[in-house]
Amino acid sequence: MSFRGNSVLNTAKPLTIGGNIVSIVNGLEVIKGAFVILSGTNSYSGSTAYKNFGNTLSMIRADDGVGLPTSSNLAIETAGVFETGADLVRVGGAGAGQMHIGSNLKNDLGFSAFGGPINVCFGTLASPTALTWGTAPFNPGAFALILNHTTANNTLDFKNPVNLNAAVRKVQVGANVATMSGNLTGSGISGLTKSGVGTLALTGTSTYNGATTVSAGILNLKAGSLANTAIAVSGTGTLAVKPGSTTSVSADNTATATAGASLNLGARTFDMTDDFVSTFNLVQESTFAGAALTVTTGATLKFSLGTAGTDRLAVTKTAAVSGTVTVTLDTTGAASLTPGTYDLITADSGLSGGTWQLTGGTTQTVTVGGNDYDLTFNTSDTTVSVTVASGGASAYDTWATGLANPAFDFDSDNNGIPNGLQWILGGTQTENNPAAIDPLESLDATDLQLTFKRADASIAETTLTAEWDIDLAGIWTSVPITRTTDGTDTLDNGVTVTVASNAAAPDDITVKIPRINAAPGAKLFARINAAKP
Repeated sequence: MSFRGNSVLNTAKPLTIGGNIVSIVNGLEVIKGAFVILSGTNSYSGSTAYKNFGNTLSMIRADDGVGLPTSSNLAIETAGVFETGADLVRVGGAGAGQMHIGSNLKNDLGFSAFGGPINVCFGTLASPTALTWGTAPFNPGAFALILNHTTANNTLDFKNPVNLNAAVRKVQVGANVATMSGNLTGSGISGLTKSGVGTLALTGTSTYNGATTVSAGILNLKAGSLANTAIAVSGTGTLAVKPGSTTSVSADNTATATAGASLNLGARTFDMTDDFVSTFNLVQESTFAGAALTVTTGATLKFSLGTAGTDRLAVTKTAAVSGTVTVTLDTTGAASLTPGTYDLITADSGLSGGTWQLTGGTTQTVTVGGNDYDLTFNTSDTTVSVTVASGGASAYDTWATGLANPAFDFDSDNNGIPNGLQWILGGTQTENNPAAIDPLESLDATDLQLTFKRADASIAETTLTAEWDIDLAGIWTSVPITRTTDGTDTLDNGVTVTVASNAAAPDDITVKIPRINAAPGAKLFARINAAKP
């Protein structure tokens, strides 16, 4: 297809142009809220531009190098979104094959992912251009930079570092997850306001000192750090700190004695729950003024409780609390819990006012790995903490309920397998088919092999070993079976222990004992042994 003059598309309903556009004399313009899908393989060389005469967003959906020709300039000039399922990586500018944002601004504008995860980058992925908000080729002005529109169905990563240029800038995520992986900088009041129901993740080292506001959706401090910013959560916003590893994220800058970051959570949500235990440090210097952490009635703070620790919100100066505030603990990433007391919130200069509760009270019982644990909530002048204690009946005690003799080493059903081992191997109290749970023994040219099941609930309560010997007369050699995740441990004498964890189903355990551990012609014996401390 070929067009002459300015080719202007104005349609509120999606218009798909599937043919190949080979020529447009003065470029393709989308106006007044039009939604155009370019699915053909286009080769025109004019610009692809958004030139709204009102303030209604227009949208083009196309992939770079296909619907959006390689030689066409992408000009998001007034109010619009470019939505794509492929990476959009172009040099910034108004020339052929380049892209720019902003000119005669009317409304919000930006980029969106549809059909696949995408990277958006001015410059190259290897060397993203350092952008300054408000100067060519990046000028959303006072409007919001859209990173994923309400139609987005995948993730977007905006790669460029951005100087916020002495103003509070708006970033809107209408759906799904968008990441700004470049550093956010800026002098004076340079700050960030996050809006939209989607999630914005920050992963760079950001040094702006202005305000950070979360008015809707989630702002996730996924990695990197912030500087002396005053974080405020309002409206329907949530602040999340989820680095995805056992590490810390900090908001601090020690440039002056009055420096420091703060969090005004109000009645909103603070969320650190993932499969890892990490720390969020809010740092203030000696003469920092005001409360570093402010929480009011109705707020919820969510933390992960791991095998040997918890997430922690650490504040250098004071925390001010009013009303009733709820803490929730998530144990999803834990195979078991270790008894002890763990800090959740610390305020070195004092934690005052309000009432803290643990999901409705000061105590709670949770079941992790088949075992019950009692959680007790504690508060002091500087700390909110949780004490973990073993509680209720153990998983083995529950299994053995009703047995005349529930002793771990007793064989209640006279089938040759002690109660405890019968439980570990996945048997019932009265196992009428012991062969179904007996370890399988096999021999090949290199190894004697033992294969058996292990109940998940037994891991935290028992010590399980394999043992081998060459004559049944000496001391058996013990092989500890401690792995809880998929994989293989190589131990002394070349013995290997392989675990297939099978999620909630019993684990499959394979122990291989090399035959070279026995003299030529000698026998090799193996067995398993379990103890309940």
